[in-house]
Parts: sequence; C-alpha cells; structure tokens
Amino acid sequence: MNGKALKHINIVTRDATNSVKVRVVRSEALLALRDYTTALADGARILRMDSENVMGYVIRARAHFGLGDLAQAMKHSRAGLQVDPDHKECRKHYKGTKKFEKAEKKAEEEWTRSHTRGALAAYEPLLDILSTSLPSPALKSKFSHRACACLRKLKRPADAVKRCNDAVKADDRNVEALMERGRAKIDLEQFEEGVRDFRQANELEPNDRAVSCQCLP
Repeated sequence: MNGKALKHINIVTRDATNSVKVRVVRSEALLALRDYTTALADGARILRMDSENVMGYVIRARAHFGLGDLAQAMKHSRAGLQVDPDHKECRKHYKGTKKFEKAEKKAEEEWTRSHTRGALAAYEPLLDILSTSLPSPALKSKFSHRACACLRKLKRPADAVKRCNDAVKADDRNVEALMERGRAKIDLEQFEEGVRDFRQANELEPNDRAVSCQCLP
C-alpha cells in the first residue's frame, strides 16, 4: 500500500464518513504506511461507530504495538477476543504479541543483569520478528541499540555499527544509538565519522552534559 492509494481511500472516506468498512480499509492502509498515530485514532472512531467491531480492536492493538506499547497492544487484543473469541486475525495478533512480550522480558532481564552474551542472544530473534511479522520502528530502534551496545562490549565494533545503523534508520532521533555508533566508529579508528555522530546527538540533546562531553575537542 502506498501514499497514492491512501489518497484515493481518503477521498472515499470523505464521501462515506459513516462507513465502518471504508474506515477499516483506510486504517489498514495507514498501518501499512506505518502511520500508527493516525491509525490509532481511526481505530477509536471505528469502535465509537460500532463497539463490537473486532477489527477496531485489532487496528488499535497493531497501532499500539507499532508505537512500542506492548501493554496496550495486549489490552486491545484481549478486548477484541472478548467480543469474538474465534476472530482469526485478533487471535493471531494476541498470540504473536504475547509470545513477543515473553521473549522481550527475558531479553530485558539479561540486559539489566549486564549479561552481554545472553542479552545479545535474546535481542537478535526479537529483531528478526520486528523485521517480518510484527513491525514496530520504536522497538526496532530500541533493541537494535541494545544489540549494538552488546556487540561493542564483545569487541565487535564493525557489527556494532551495523546494528546501530538499523537503530538510527528506524528512529533518526535515537540519541543513545547515535552515541553508541559514534563510540563503535572510534573503536574502528573512524574518528571523523564517530565525532559526526556525537555532534548529531548533541544537536538533538544540547542540554545533556553526557552527550556534550563527547563532542569536546
């Protein structure tokens, strides 16, 4: 689904503002384009129009997941299943999110305990899922940064740079990822590029002393 297709759907939506089916199609287009905030609002409107429309809950669950809010994603999936326990798409999203949430907790525990190898081993499969069946730029950026930090601790700076590239691509305002990538580039003796990352991070967070210190000559 591309922006041109969404433009045509928007025209139809204006002519059929009270059509739940049209609103669902538009919401799915927005999710495909990763406009999760607008899709979230559309899902809410669908449920106001028809409180038992399970797709409204599915859309909101997927949008919350895309924004990195697993708790709200689970909440809306459960609400949809309460309306229709046999709804295939809702069940699929609920099971996928539940499995992901369990794996995410394990990864976060390994990270909190500073178990570098364990954390890296736990984050890698999560990143595979985020690149395929359950897209979420917010989570991809966060977990890619964590994987990058692990790789750098394991003295693998080239691999660390690649993971941080993924983090910055998913969210170009991820200051921690820019800083970690800068450190990894310094480890590789790519001094100019490393300093460039530090300066970009400083532009995003000019009042953060920890970031500013990295930019000192």
